[in-house]
Amino acid sequence: MDWVALLRQLIVGISSGMITFLGAAGVSLVVSGMSLMNFAQGAFMLLGAYVCYTITRVMGFWWALLIAPLVVAIVGGIVELLMRPLYKKNMLFQLILTMGIAFVMADGIQLIWGTLVKTVTAPVFISRTFSLLGTPFPTYYVLIIVIACLFAIGMWLVFEKTKLGMIFRAIISDREMVGSLGINVNKLYSIMFMVGVWMSGLAGVLIAPIIGISSQKSFGILFSIMTVIVIGGITSMRGVLYAALIVGVANALGSLYLPWFYTLIPGLLMVIVLILRPEGLFVRSED
Repeated sequence: MDWVALLRQLIVGISSGMITFLGAAGVSLVVSGMSLMNFAQGAFMLLGAYVCYTITRVMGFWWALLIAPLVVAIVGGIVELLMRPLYKKNMLFQLILTMGIAFVMADGIQLIWGTLVKTVTAPVFISRTFSLLGTPFPTYYVLIIVIACLFAIGMWLVFEKTKLGMIFRAIISDREMVGSLGINVNKLYSIMFMVGVWMSGLAGVLIAPIIGISSQKSFGILFSIMTVIVIGGITSMRGVLYAALIVGVANALGSLYLPWFYTLIPGLLMVIVLILRPEGLFVRSED
């Protein structure tokens, strides 16, 4: 067995999983806090990648890492205003609306940036390689893992150790009670939705230097996100993280050992979980 190739694919899989986690965590946050299903999350992630492309050409990648997710969050705030009339409606209406928004965003992206594939170049020092057991390996994948881990830790600290996090947890448990205390729930909903799509914007920036950016990829991205939240449990942020790592590593190892089959692995895992444990593998009563 080629242990170097195995270790390399594990790192690739973890980095891929962490990018998917960022997008899926946004869906989990919005569903948990707002009971709102956002089918446009893949389009927001794609928008982040395209905004990154534009900013990188003018100001550089690091500015894009800061600004692009904020631009996506602002667009998300506008979308949230359009969705408010559906907060208490059946989730089917939410799915239809957000799917329509995803189509509009994909067409808008195509109108602004065209149909040609765009590429983003990461800064030179993170585009280099480091030696992994004598084999060169891209530094950028390690950067993705570090940034996503820092984000996950930051989210945990905000939700568990701050007053804002306490209010968010209270909304998830009993939004009517929180509203009766004089807290502006609609404002907090806007913040929650914008944070959710900000995560997708960040994921879009991180993935931009790895893949060619195309306006046709939003629903492929959405499928990856939905696969992870189905496997992990749509209301469990912890479960989404575990599922993203499982799917990322399974894809990476599958491409190495089962190249003829690995593209079916995520869908197969999702089907098995839906049959055996439809609430998700990692959902517990307290999630």
